Amino acid sequence: MSDEIGTLLLDSLERLLRDQCTPERVEASEEGGFDAELWQQICELELHRAALPEAQGGVEADLPLMIELLRLAASYSLPAPVAEAMLLAPWLVTQANIDLPDGLVTVAPLSAQLSLSGAAGSWLLDGELPRVPAGRFADQVLVIVTLNGAEKLLTLQADQWRAEQGKNLAGEARDKLSFSAQKLKDSQVTDIANGSAEKLWQLGAVARSGQLVGALRRAQELSHNYVQERSQFGRPLAKFQAIQQQLALLAADLEAASVMTGLAALSFDKATLSGDLLDIASAKTQAGQAAGMGARIAHQVHGAMGFTQEYPLHHATRRLWSWRDEYGNESVWATLIGGQVVAAGGEQLWPLLTSTSR
Repeated sequence: MSDEIGTLLLDSLERLLRDQCTPERVEASEEGGFDAELWQQICELELHRAALPEAQGGVEADLPLMIELLRLAASYSLPAPVAEAMLLAPWLVTQANIDLPDGLVTVAPLSAQLSLSGAAGSWLLDGELPRVPAGRFADQVLVIVTLNGAEKLLTLQADQWRAEQGKNLAGEARDKLSFSAQKLKDSQVTDIANGSAEKLWQLGAVARSGQLVGALRRAQELSHNYVQERSQFGRPLAKFQAIQQQLALLAADLEAASVMTGLAALSFDKATLSGDLLDIASAKTQAGQAAGMGARIAHQVHGAMGFTQEYPLHHATRRLWSWRDEYGNESVWATLIGGQVVAAGGEQLWPLLTSTSR
C-alpha cells in the first residue's frame, strides 16, 4: 500500500468527522454510544474494510496506519465501535481466511463464559459474552472459543442471542449476550490457529492505546484553547506558571504514549510471534497512565467549566477513564513487563530496554 493511499484514507476520515461528528452529535448519541447513520457514512467510504486484502475490497492497510485512523476517530469521540469493526474484526477474518460479514461487525474480547459443543452439523452454543462493544447494535459478533484444545472462530448473528444492555463510563454500549443451546451452522464455525485469542487480546491493547492517545490529544487541545481564552486576575490563564507546568506534563506524557503506541504497532507481528511483548505492554501501560494524569490535568485547568454536560471535554475524558481498563489495565501490563525483565536477568536489562531488534 502506497503512502498516497494512506494519506487519502486519513484525509477522507478527517473530512467526514470534521463535518459530521460534532460535539452536539456525540452528545445526542450518548445512550448506547452508537450513531448508525454516521457509521453508515464511514462504511460508504469503505474505511471499515481498509485493513482487509484487496480481494475483499480492502487496501491491506498496515497496523501503524490503522492505529492512526483509530487515533483520529477517538479525537472526535466517534460514537461507534471503531477498533472492533475497523481493526479487530478484519484481522480475525483474515487469520481465519473467511470473508468479513456485512453490516456492523463487532468483536467479543472475552469468551471464558461461553461453551461450544458438538461437531460439524450439530453445533450448540451455551453461555454468556460479557461487555461486548455495541452488542445490541451489531449484526454479527466474532468470538474465539476453545473446543478440545483447538480454537474456533464463531460468527454469531443478531437473531441468535439475547442482549442485556450495559454501558461503560463513556456511555458506550457494553452489552451481555446470552446463548442457550443455540444451534450454529457449519459456516459459522471456522478453524483458526491456536494462540489467536491471545493475539487478539494483544491487538486490542494496541488499539486501545491508540484510542487513548487520540482522546488525550483532544483533551489537550481543549485545555490549550481554554487557557488562551480564559482570563483571571487580568491576564490569560496560559500566562500562569502553574498552568504552564501542568500542560507541559500532559504534553510530555501524551508524546511518550504516542511514541510507545507507534512502536507497538510496528513490532506487533514479530512481538506476538516471538513472545516478546515489551513494546505492547509498555504502550498500554504508558497510555493508561497518561490517560489518568492527562484527564486530571485537563479538568483542573478548566475548573468548573470542565465538569459541565454542555462542554465537550467529558466526551474525551470519560473515554480515557473507560478505555484505560479495557484489554488489560496498567497493573496487568506492568506485571507482564516486570516478569519479562526478571526473566531476562540483570545483565540483559539494558540490552532489553535499548534493543531495536525486537
